[in-house]
Amino acid sequence: MKRSIFFLMSAVLLLPAAAEQPAAAAAEALSAEVAIGDDTADDATIREHHAKLKQAAEQGDAESMFKLGLRLMLINPTAATEWFAKGADKGHLPCLDYLGRMFFEGRGVKCSEEKAAHCWQVAAEKGYTPAQMHMYDCYSSGRGVLYSEEEAAKWLKLAAEGGNSRACHDLAACHAEGMLGLEQSYEKAVEWYRKAIEQGNEVAMYKLGICYANGQGVTQDYEQAFKWYCASAEAGYDRAWYGVGVCYRKGDGVTADLPKAFEAYKKGAEAGVPIAQRALAECYLLGIGTEEHVYQGLYWLTVAAENGDPTARQRINDMLSKDIINRAYFMTLRGKIYLTGEHVEQSIPTAVDSLCKAAELGDPQAQCYLGHLSLRGEGVPESPEEAVRWFRQAAEQQSPEGLYLLSLCYANGIGIAQDPAKAAEYLKAAADLGHPKAQEELNKQSAQQTPHPRADGE
Repeated sequence: MKRSIFFLMSAVLLLPAAAEQPAAAAAEALSAEVAIGDDTADDATIREHHAKLKQAAEQGDAESMFKLGLRLMLINPTAATEWFAKGADKGHLPCLDYLGRMFFEGRGVKCSEEKAAHCWQVAAEKGYTPAQMHMYDCYSSGRGVLYSEEEAAKWLKLAAEGGNSRACHDLAACHAEGMLGLEQSYEKAVEWYRKAIEQGNEVAMYKLGICYANGQGVTQDYEQAFKWYCASAEAGYDRAWYGVGVCYRKGDGVTADLPKAFEAYKKGAEAGVPIAQRALAECYLLGIGTEEHVYQGLYWLTVAAENGDPTARQRINDMLSKDIINRAYFMTLRGKIYLTGEHVEQSIPTAVDSLCKAAELGDPQAQCYLGHLSLRGEGVPESPEEAVRWFRQAAEQQSPEGLYLLSLCYANGIGIAQDPAKAAEYLKAAADLGHPKAQEELNKQSAQQTPHPRADGE
């Protein structure tokens, strides 16, 4: 006779099987839930509730074991795993599901994808939808089990039929693309997208919009496409803003409105959607729905390219090869983007690499950036002398920023011998070229040197 998975999990964790004890009285004491992080509950109330929860768990109430395990996951994962295992031994499916998660993530127990899949398999076979989704993920990725499209499709269907939102969406996507050995059918895809939408799935809303826009599985209807793009975007799926923008730009399903197209693209771009970032770049470069702004256009085109948009990358390469944009200028812009981490993952090494290439090509702005980095020792060795070298190169090109920074180095003896005369010379040169801080400093010095008029009688 095979041992149950519940017993096996307890054996692995060296836990004794929980004794069957009446727990109804203790469980009833938990009717008033007090959630951790509830601002209305004081520490004493939380401790009291926790004590009652533990008492009920110790008396054999599996639901209490589950809740106790959830409470302990962050502060004591080992204890949480023990309670999940005890609840699993009693046949509590959420406990078994979370025990699988602990094994999969190696939290409170040695990581084992195989044991995780074993836990989920038992719960899935008993109809527990979250575990069925885990089995779909395991079989479609080959983690903890042998890769099998057939098994993945089986568990995905069961989870979808159980009303799981992501399962409905993924099953629709599989039918749309003919994946996992499933029949390629846009009609079935639309059917399952609608079921996912019934569960509030905002991604399915966007996909249904695409189906309407392309006439896939439904009669082509741009108004319906626009409706679902808007619903998806408002529900929080940022990529849908691109679809909204396309409709406003082309007048598909809605009156054409270029400023609204621009705003929709901007929302998607600022949320990190590469295709929307490219569309926003085109708006700035061509003056679509906004004033033409070459810098902003190139900025967003670069961001889109660095975030993986292939069309943006190709366009930048074409612009560079045809000398439409200056390579040094572009490398400086790219370096600045990575330096600040604006709309890309910050990377100081990538920033330094780009700035060095731009500086070697003679870009004064890149030289000033490298001078700053040299002063801070950020991404390059700390060296005031190297900073002065970069500032001087920029100053020799009559860069207002380079002149101003070099004046500060001479004024304060940073990386070079202090020299008030040269500091004043470079400060004036920077101010004459319109550098605001240099002008402010000169005005301040002038005010300090101008004698105040004497009052009568003094």
